Amino acid sequence: MRITISGKPGAGKTTVGKRLAEKLGLKFIELGKIAQKIALRRKLTIGELMQRARTDHSIDDEIDGEQKNLGKKQDNFVIDGRISWFFIPNAVHIFLDVKEQAAAERIFKKPREQDEPQYKSVGEVQKDIHNRLLANKEQYLKYYKIDYLDKKNYDFVINTTNKNQEQVLEEVMNSVKNYVVSKKFKWFYK
Repeated sequence: MRITISGKPGAGKTTVGKRLAEKLGLKFIELGKIAQKIALRRKLTIGELMQRARTDHSIDDEIDGEQKNLGKKQDNFVIDGRISWFFIPNAVHIFLDVKEQAAAERIFKKPREQDEPQYKSVGEVQKDIHNRLLANKEQYLKYYKIDYLDKKNYDFVINTTNKNQEQVLEEVMNSVKNYVVSKKFKWFYK
């Protein structure tokens, strides 16, 4: 079984993805970690890599190639990646939505890693989220002719704005379980 988790920044993709994989006994793959390895190889921070990816398509080619290979060679995983649904079509596709203000508050409170931006205010985070959403949308439309924010691309859309991690995980688990039952996948009940 393959599950892709996409969504807006601050919606809880990584947290939910890790917990979902753990509960289902699946491998968790964080696309951000793949991008970090590429950044290290190129001697860039992740922020610099993402900035360059807006004009250097070879970066997306490398990241996307990793996803395509996963979809061809592996099974039984959960992957957290904005457009993983596009590269791994034979999967359950989940989108986590969140209002920008709530996402900004979550991101501002979250401890930052060394190569991540250090924000001075929730407003600064919200502006950054808004700009990232626009840049990503433009980039994916340009390169792939897709809109990752179009909810028709997903089997399930879950709004995480007013939910804690446990509530989101429970809703995702129920959605996946119902999907599995409707498709008659037996692996879920082992």
